[in-house]
Amino acid sequence: MILNLPVRDATGGYRAWKRAALLGMPLQRIRSNGYAFQVEMAYVACRLGYRFEEIPFYFAIANGETPKCPSASSAKPPSGSGRCGPSTAS
Repeated sequence: MILNLPVRDATGGYRAWKRAALLGMPLQRIRSNGYAFQVEMAYVACRLGYRFEEIPFYFAIANGETPKCPSASSAKPPSGSGRCGPSTAS
């Protein structure tokens, strides 16, 4: 909402970066650590016009336990790729 990122969870998930995207980002200016690092990287990539996609994943419970978080959001199909910023770089 505040950062206008096209993802539901900016702190979680696996991120695979294209080499060109990382080379095109000012990594020396990234100052965050921990979960904030993931948010800042997504924010900078978005503002530079790089596209990315959020693909939800589901943790299967093998022993029949009830998951601690609702699985409704993780069971939904991907919403497609997101894009923000003025550039169309990929």
